[in-house]
Amino acid sequence: MQAEQWAHEKMREAGVPIPPKQTQRAKLYVARKIYQAKRRGAKNIDPRAREFAGEAVNGILGWYWVEGSCYADVPRGRYQLGEFEDCIIDKVFGGQTRHAIIVTWIPKRGKPEQVGVASTWRKAGRMARVDHKYRNGG
Repeated sequence: MQAEQWAHEKMREAGVPIPPKQTQRAKLYVARKIYQAKRRGAKNIDPRAREFAGEAVNGILGWYWVEGSCYADVPRGRYQLGEFEDCIIDKVFGGQTRHAIIVTWIPKRGKPEQVGVASTWRKAGRMARVDHKYRNGG
């Protein structure tokens, strides 16, 4: 976190405009490091790092694989991306037999809910991110 803040400070001193996208990337990077530290069992997180990361801490920060499915933990549950081969999915692929990725929201309380079906892992990840933003009011 200190490296990111130092870089921003030096750019401001030099009068270089800092693109908002660069600031967002730095916040996401710090948020991901916080997430990794928690998964590794960290007891204390630097409050300045948490403050710098801001809202990015509540987003999808990393995916991990468990027995052929991909998961992403978020504060109120998790997303699961599961691959199914030779599915007949009329609505999405026009009745073709294709491989599909099912995106499922699994809340900490309540029943799992299917978010949608995607044709690629990238589209499935985007679908989960969009759904996460929608559920958090963003």
